[in-house]
Amino acid sequence: MSKPKEGMLTILFAILSVIQLLELIYDVANRKSVNYIQDVIWLILGICLTVGYFYSTKYIGIAKIEEDDERDKIIQTKTNNQAFNILQWVLFVLGAVTIIIDVNLGQMGLDSRAMVIIVVGVVLIFLWAFSWILQLILMIINYFCN
Repeated sequence: MSKPKEGMLTILFAILSVIQLLELIYDVANRKSVNYIQDVIWLILGICLTVGYFYSTKYIGIAKIEEDDERDKIIQTKTNNQAFNILQWVLFVLGAVTIIIDVNLGQMGLDSRAMVIIVVGVVLIFLWAFSWILQLILMIINYFCN
């Protein structure tokens, strides 16, 4: 695909994800719907498609440079590592905050809202744990390859 098409798809899925998020917040706040899990699944799908199209758009039309300087590779590796570490902590903090909010909502007697928030919190904590496991596996592979 061309860069404009990929860019348009990125913007489209970003807008749809924001609309789905607003609809989910509205439904939870006003108890309009009972099927929150379906809204959460559509939201996660929209976010995944947005991120996927964003990264594919980012690399379209960029010629790969054959002779990269070794310093550039080291800087890129360190930058990617730092971004991954930041992502891990953001996932952990968001998961912890959603679980804390869930505890407060559960004490107030809002069971349906608490259920939606606990699902989101558990998914975020699961992604955090999965990223740590993935990092551990990569460290073991690099250790035995070197």
